[in-house]
Amino acid sequence: MEPPGLQVELEESANATLDRCREARPTNTTRAYVPKQQEFKKWCDRKGFDETTRYQVTASKMHLFLREEVVDREVRVKNSKRKVGVATVEMYVNAISDLYSDQHSRGPMRTLTLETA
Repeated sequence: MEPPGLQVELEESANATLDRCREARPTNTTRAYVPKQQEFKKWCDRKGFDETTRYQVTASKMHLFLREEVVDREVRVKNSKRKVGVATVEMYVNAISDLYSDQHSRGPMRTLTLETA
């Protein structure tokens, strides 16, 4: 195990790199992902998952969310009975997978901080 000071320096460097990557992300990607990630978090609140892991993305949570909230949902356009398409479901998968990647890249302590934001 690394000395505590060096461990902090390593974590700060990794987080700074992740932040720079996030800032370099195209605006439209962020615009597309954020509402879907917020919808996932609101669903987690409604389901009442344990506070310490409430927003932590797992495969089983993602699949249940998609089944309950996305797949077979009608599109959000007035007077339309059409169901969401594969591209919409894939966008949700990408957005939630991005949240998962961010959580695992930053480590458990940073994940808890991000979850409360």
